[in-house]
Amino acid sequence: MKQKSRLQLKRACFIFLMVLPAIIIPIIFTYYPMIRGSMMAFQSYNLMNIKNIKWVGFDNFKKLFQHSASNTFYSTMWNTVKWVGISLFFQFVVGFAMALLLKSRFKGSSVYQGLIFFPWAVSGFIIGIMWRWMFNGTSGVINDILMKLHLIRLPVGWLADKSTALYSCIIANIWYGIHFYDHDHGCFKRGSGGVI
Repeated sequence: MKQKSRLQLKRACFIFLMVLPAIIIPIIFTYYPMIRGSMMAFQSYNLMNIKNIKWVGFDNFKKLFQHSASNTFYSTMWNTVKWVGISLFFQFVVGFAMALLLKSRFKGSSVYQGLIFFPWAVSGFIIGIMWRWMFNGTSGVINDILMKLHLIRLPVGWLADKSTALYSCIIANIWYGIHFYDHDHGCFKRGSGGVI
């Protein structure tokens, strides 16, 4: 009987040791930073003296919602709304149109299918570098094309200009996210009528 209980205890200890990393890792890398970050919202930090931490309660939130020239909270929120709204709208509309086009058979449809899923195969880091080069204010391909089409006379610093930087990033984000809508509409499946 004692031998059986020892065996059960060993088995329980083994199971606990196997489950322990799955408990510790989320606590260290998810829950602790989340709790620590929430605590920081109610504290005041001095970057010149990092040990000088003061509890200020809701003062940080009061400053956040105050209207002042130095407060960028509302403009940041508005930019976030524009980023999400414009990106999702065009990703859905263009992605849905491309998904419908994938259903039809035409000359070069296999090439089209390969190109359509190109953003999905490339990492976000590489895509960021690619679009940064394309939007380059001096040697970017977008400026080159627009100047050859006589739509602009001088190169535009797309990512350096405050009026165009957000929309340039939105264009890159739309291009990167379109393929998710293609995939959601079942374009990987083939049936008797073509791609469905």
